[in-house]
Amino acid sequence: MQAGSWAFTNREAIITLAFRHRLPAVYSDRVFVTGGGLVSYGPDRVDQFRRAAGYVDHILKGEKPADINLRTDDLTQPWQSYGQSFRATPQ
Repeated sequence: MQAGSWAFTNREAIITLAFRHRLPAVYSDRVFVTGGGLVSYGPDRVDQFRRAAGYVDHILKGEKPADINLRTDDLTQPWQSYGQSFRATPQ
């Protein structure tokens, strides 16, 4: 399922229809899995906000943005968050 405001707003209906019609669906955000979806595979949004807060902290303490060391250990792996719901798996 592609990310977007429409999908996020209608996630309950999308999850229900996918389950009802036995369609395996991979969602772009973990919130779909917590809502009953099967699998999500996408960026870890909590980690992104955590990193942004750290960069803002450095800037507010007077460090120049050009001098801040960016964390590059996972730039080649942008898809960090993986969730799976066993409740959605047919028994």
